Amino acid sequence: MRGAEEDPYEPPQKRTWAEKVTDDSNAWLHARRLELEGDLGAAAEAYARDKETWLGRNRYARAALSSASAARCLSRLAVDGGTAFHEAAELFMEAARLALASNPLNALQLFDRAEACYRRSGDEQGTAEAARYREALQSALDAASGAG
Repeated sequence: MRGAEEDPYEPPQKRTWAEKVTDDSNAWLHARRLELEGDLGAAAEAYARDKETWLGRNRYARAALSSASAARCLSRLAVDGGTAFHEAAELFMEAARLALASNPLNALQLFDRAEACYRRSGDEQGTAEAARYREALQSALDAASGAG
């Protein structure tokens, strides 16, 4: 006969969606919550920290999203968000170039985001470059699907 177990096994509890969304350990969600609460300065700082985390992992699209979010907060504070939008555009461009080989539809979206961020930063040359990439890729995708 087997002895009684002191602590019976309990499987780990799955976290609910609501718990995950409100958990401040997700830096981007924490920054988003601060932004929605109106603390734009703290939100911009939190987005910037999140950007650095993703840059350290070479995840350029995630870093670009955080950079663009920080820029949005800075521009709403009437602080120069142009630099942050330009940085976000550069990160979106890098992410798009990397995505070209494996996911052209994702690359198309990333070029579109880069174009929007360049436009918000005031960089006309960057805006035109991103637009050229986006238009060329869109034409190639349309031709491949028979829509062109």
